[in-house]
Amino acid sequence: MKHLWSDFGKLGSLFVVGVITIIVSNRRGKDKNPNKAKSSLDNQIKIVVWAILLITMIPTNYNSDTRRILNLVPFENMYDMVFKSGRIGLPLWNIGLNILMFIPFGYLMSQDLKDKPDICMAVVARGFLFSLMIETMQFVVPLGRSADVDDLILNTLGAYFGFLFWSYTRQKN
Repeated sequence: MKHLWSDFGKLGSLFVVGVITIIVSNRRGKDKNPNKAKSSLDNQIKIVVWAILLITMIPTNYNSDTRRILNLVPFENMYDMVFKSGRIGLPLWNIGLNILMFIPFGYLMSQDLKDKPDICMAVVARGFLFSLMIETMQFVVPLGRSADVDDLILNTLGAYFGFLFWSYTRQKN
């Protein structure tokens, strides 16, 4: 089975540099003009969403005989990777990158929703729904990808960590 970690390397550097640039510019660019600040944040969110879609939806060695894989058993693939793969790097890389990929999403969503009463729930819900959309598309659209509930869990956790990071940086100010 092909995992996200094997394809992430192709776009990983660009993703990491882009995310760091967005976060740094977000921290420095405390624009006094609310319309300009909102427009900049909206653009940053769009960039992160498109980056995630590119990373998760690019076909992997697809051919017409590729069968679709759907895993609905939580933690089954993570368990297999950790205890049956024989390589410690595989589970760490795959699990870590699924979480890492959604941290900027959670961070920027938190900034966007900062005036909502329950920011955390709103960010986690959006992370969950975005990830659910991706996993559904990976199963429905024949791209040689697999849909996995573990990815849904890890991506949602990443959005939550993005919220925590945003909360931490907000308290520092």
